[in-house]
Amino acid sequence: MPMMEQQGTVTLEQPLTLPAEGAQLHADLIVPEEAYGLVVFAADAQMCRSCSRSRRIAREFEQQGLAVLLVDLFTPEEEVLRSGAPHGQTNLLAGRLRGVMDWVGRQADLNEFPVGLYAQGDAAGAALRCAAEGPSSFAAVVCRDARFDSVESSLGSVRAPVMLLAGASDSHAVARSEAALLGIGSKRKEAVLVPDSSGRLDDPEELETVAELAANWFSESLIALY
Repeated sequence: MPMMEQQGTVTLEQPLTLPAEGAQLHADLIVPEEAYGLVVFAADAQMCRSCSRSRRIAREFEQQGLAVLLVDLFTPEEEVLRSGAPHGQTNLLAGRLRGVMDWVGRQADLNEFPVGLYAQGDAAGAALRCAAEGPSSFAAVVCRDARFDSVESSLGSVRAPVMLLAGASDSHAVARSEAALLGIGSKRKEAVLVPDSSGRLDDPEELETVAELAANWFSESLIALY
């Protein structure tokens, strides 16, 4: 695993290929020195693991002392799935997230970490479905700009702390988040509106806010479990 110097500490970074749900998924594992938790960053077709937006958020996690597993849940050949039925995508991506967690559980240097899950868009519904399957899945979840129509029946079984992030100017996303929050069974849950007046997906200020909110949520949830 290559080593990089980051602000006086050593960060290990390694590209990986993970078997999950009949596919070979591309991933990057980033482990800062003295990490106390792992965040699985579930990248969908619109926000791949290598894009600058994903990297900016992952860097904030790393700076908080969290290892990050950035995973592209779609293979390059599956771009066509972006136009598929949301329910079908949710089932597929949930299966792949289970496969990723199975892989993490087999890694001696990772399986002691409490695990958080960051997901947005197509992957967010799948994240909550996996979180609903029991405490052995994820210890904390952050979803951004999510759709919940295909997982409404699972929300009541989610017990992990959940933060839902939505752009403040997107009335539909705000309404979805507020409705989903009522159905989530966790005792610790929160819906947060992110200022997004520019309307740009790569707006630096919006990314900074999202990264800090998510990193703080994971830090508070995972450090107590390590």
